[in-house]
Amino acid sequence: PDQAHNPTRGFGIVNHDFSPQPAYTALQRAAPTIHATGVGSHPFSNAQVERLLDRESVKLLVVGDRIDLVAGGAGTFGVTIDGVERGDVRLDDTGRVTLARGLGDGVHDVVLRASPSSGANLVPIGFIVSVSSIQGWIYPWINGALAVAIVLNIASVVWMIRDYRAQRARSG
Repeated sequence: PDQAHNPTRGFGIVNHDFSPQPAYTALQRAAPTIHATGVGSHPFSNAQVERLLDRESVKLLVVGDRIDLVAGGAGTFGVTIDGVERGDVRLDDTGRVTLARGLGDGVHDVVLRASPSSGANLVPIGFIVSVSSIQGWIYPWINGALAVAIVLNIASVVWMIRDYRAQRARSG
């Protein structure tokens, strides 16, 4: 009864004594995923660009199974993903290089560092996070299943015509 006019009823994530409600613990568990960068093209912030140009590391939190780096100029980047050193990657003429592919589902910690051997004309631009599309592998299976269904349907029609002719020959 005393909560009837409380505007936070049903929306609060902690009780009046600051003990957490289930919504709070759910948000707490989901926080790493919520703050992770998802699929898309993402520019580096000015602070991240400055850190990379100063040869300091930049940490990215991403959700996806492929991560590409986009930068101008020539340079080499050291890459660590989920605590595993991936070695150095060198930018090619397109200005885009794949840092990792085939990563599993979930949040990944990516640490980038421009190598000291990188040229002075290095310009970090951003990164691209992507996931494997289901269309790449499912359409051939669907087409194959449709082809098998058509062949079986034609065989069924041929079988029906054969049986129909045999019955007419016996009855006629």
